[in-house]
Amino acid sequence: MPFQPKPNPGAGLPALAPGGQSVVIGIDPGAKGALAAMETSGLVIGVWDWPGSAAELWALISDNPRLLKVRLAALEKQSPFPGQAMTNFAMGTNYGVWQGLAAFLGWPLETPHVSTWRKAVLDSSVPKKPQKADLVAFARRRWPDAEIMGKRGGAKDGRAEALCIAEYARRQVVGK
Repeated sequence: MPFQPKPNPGAGLPALAPGGQSVVIGIDPGAKGALAAMETSGLVIGVWDWPGSAAELWALISDNPRLLKVRLAALEKQSPFPGQAMTNFAMGTNYGVWQGLAAFLGWPLETPHVSTWRKAVLDSSVPKKPQKADLVAFARRRWPDAEIMGKRGGAKDGRAEALCIAEYARRQVVGK
């Protein structure tokens, strides 16, 4: 039987420790996806591109001790569409890698559909059917110090989405 994440683990989490900040993460599992981590206060800890393999992902996580103990991980739900091309296979593989890592580390995992996290996080400045550029612009306004741009200055929409998904996870934990 495949791993089945709980539908809403954020609701059953223990209360925050007084004065303490828990870590939540948002994951865009696409082939050019990313991981974003933030404290429940909203402070961004970091944003990282998908490293390319499960082994490199483990190295990234284990090199960042705050990522080993996560209060809630939100992984954008992925599902195949009829007639979907094999080029999307990497996205499905990454989705499975993330689910396995969450299970291994004991992260509570929620898998919101793209429309669910967008409705919860995006504001009226973003069109109802946003393009990648709209999501990048929103993330740059919301988290101006976060590393959304790549080394060559190009926008990384996977990073922008991961930040928005992390914000979704944060809101699930703090109840906003």
